[in-house]
Amino acid sequence: MSIERTNAGRHFPAIGLDLDGTIDESLNFFQWLSHSWRGMVYIITYRSNRSKAEEDLYKYGIRYDQLILVSSFKQKAAIIQREGIEIYFDDQDEMTADIPESVTVFKIRNGGNFDFVDRKWLYSDQTGRSI
Repeated sequence: MSIERTNAGRHFPAIGLDLDGTIDESLNFFQWLSHSWRGMVYIITYRSNRSKAEEDLYKYGIRYDQLILVSSFKQKAAIIQREGIEIYFDDQDEMTADIPESVTVFKIRNGGNFDFVDRKWLYSDQTGRSI
């Protein structure tokens, strides 16, 4: 169960941040966000090497309350729900597909999900549909 931060009855929602393709795409923004956020900050990353993730977060100057490593797409969604994370940042549609509708999701644009020459989002048949 998540630890909720409050002050004078005010609720500060927990946020979740992906590491690769998200934090490392906009270091200044995520440094500022992680240090100014009054709620819990969770790093949820698809990695297997905890010490390397901790080293990168230190190098990037990111403040966090919990670092959680996952090994599947669905595991991220389950953790977000279990921990009561209300706002989540990621760059991969596959990672966000199973996140509950009640969670606000911010998609980070990068060269892996956006074609900067054609100025179009990249997605698969499993993650998107053309309108």
